[in-house]
Amino acid sequence: MRRLVALVGDLVDVTRLQSGKLTLDPAPLEVGALAAQAVETARGLAQAQEQTHPLTLDAPAEPLWVRGDAGRLEQVLLNLLTNALKYTPPTTRIAVRLRRVGGEVALAVQDDGPGIAADQVPHLFARFYQVARPEGAPRSGLGLGLFICHELVTAHSGRLEAQSTERVGTTFTVWLPLLDATGAPSHLIS
Repeated sequence: MRRLVALVGDLVDVTRLQSGKLTLDPAPLEVGALAAQAVETARGLAQAQEQTHPLTLDAPAEPLWVRGDAGRLEQVLLNLLTNALKYTPPTTRIAVRLRRVGGEVALAVQDDGPGIAADQVPHLFARFYQVARPEGAPRSGLGLGLFICHELVTAHSGRLEAQSTERVGTTFTVWLPLLDATGAPSHLIS
């Protein structure tokens, strides 16, 4: 039942994104706290599925503020984390790294899993796209999760990037404009 609810939620989000009717509730948001909350949720999900993924968070001591919809950005991060949990062996390391890079916040989810073939990486954010799996490997979902993540990050004036090497691992990085002390995006300040 939970899976069906998630699939319906994805379809509703796609419809709203395509029609321009998806509304965000942006407010100043400290990304480190959001990342910590998402990592704890993912740890709980891994334990419930009896997985032993070492899941770590590396964040700077300084707070990093963005303007964003906390619920939607958490949705993005949880999707990236649950994909890492789903598509990597149970003992695979998953690391969340948060850092400031110029006027942006980079939030990366990296796994040491099987990786994705180079010819498939450019298609990861396409609607309904699913990475080819070995013969007989189960497929799940509709191929909407990364599309939704990409669209949500774009709606926050950010970008979502993927890097992957087969048999080495995959890293998804969310880039968001950092707020300055006045609450303005720092890349707009000269």
